[in-house]
Amino acid sequence: MATASNVREDKSLISKLDQGLHRLETWIALTSGGVILFMLWFSFVNILSRGLLNDPLNVYFDVARQSVILIAFLGLAYCQRGGGHIRMDLVIGAIAGRPRWVAEFLGTLCILGVVVFVGVGIMLDAFVEYREGVSTEDSRLLLWPAKPVAVLMLWLMGLRVALQ
Repeated sequence: MATASNVREDKSLISKLDQGLHRLETWIALTSGGVILFMLWFSFVNILSRGLLNDPLNVYFDVARQSVILIAFLGLAYCQRGGGHIRMDLVIGAIAGRPRWVAEFLGTLCILGVVVFVGVGIMLDAFVEYREGVSTEDSRLLLWPAKPVAVLMLWLMGLRVALQ
């Protein structure tokens, strides 16, 4: 939606689904905040280790690379519900009446298409990395576990967009 999602809270099925999904999204967004807090602490420890002991943590960059996926994708559906996402709000907001409905519908179809195709692509890549045992060079941290999380969060966003 071009504006913040204002779903009426009543006894209808769609309202109950929206409220239940919002509770799930809130917990997932809090998990994303926990990952951010962990990375702040981990960065602090790495800086202390580098400055005081002249020995940085070898796994720092590998863990940071994997956590970026979690930070970016865990809050995605929550942000979609709140209308905090980046879109062409200026263009869609300038349209009124039925043309705006058409623009919103086309935007929703585009989002669903991206969610499905990118999600399938990421999952196929995760299967290849799992089968081949792809890991980082320094710490041998497996690369595939973060990718299914990204796919689940994309599909959760697709569910959010479909509800909207």
